[in-house]
Amino acid sequence: MIRKPGKLLDRIDAIHERERHELSQSQRSVARVHVKKILDTHTAKFKSLRSRQTEERRAEREAQWAKTRTITLDVAKFRLIQQWESLPQPPAEPRPIKRAPAMEPPATPSPAKLEAQQPFNDAAGEQPPAGSDQPGPKLTKGFAEAANPPTKLSRAEQIRREMEEWRSRNTDRDQGREP
Repeated sequence: MIRKPGKLLDRIDAIHERERHELSQSQRSVARVHVKKILDTHTAKFKSLRSRQTEERRAEREAQWAKTRTITLDVAKFRLIQQWESLPQPPAEPRPIKRAPAMEPPATPSPAKLEAQQPFNDAAGEQPPAGSDQPGPKLTKGFAEAANPPTKLSRAEQIRREMEEWRSRNTDRDQGREP
């Protein structure tokens, strides 16, 4: 007979909690057995690997020690001579140098050739007198302007020129700080 339903629910909860606890303990013990088997196998494999690698390192160390301690002066000398002899040897005789044929001086042009070139020379323009400072033929004013256009000044150069003009107009206001 159930006198208080709350106590019944509490009792059922306690029984369920104990059963869950027992179930988890049994599952942990089964897992522990399996993990122990796996861990034992792994430990054995790891120990054998470690001992094998230790032995390999010892053997390599001994082989390296044997290689480096057996080199003597005679062995080193013999190996150097072998390396030197295996290098390619230079040719016995140097190749002869081929020389180019000698250049002949240019021939003087014939008078007929000079006369044929004269109309071309006349068309090139008048040559300036020998003492003048002009390097080439006299040019017309339009051609000279087209050939030598005024160069565009940089902004810094424009500012310098403007400052020089301003200083020349305002000598009393210039305080000498500008270069």
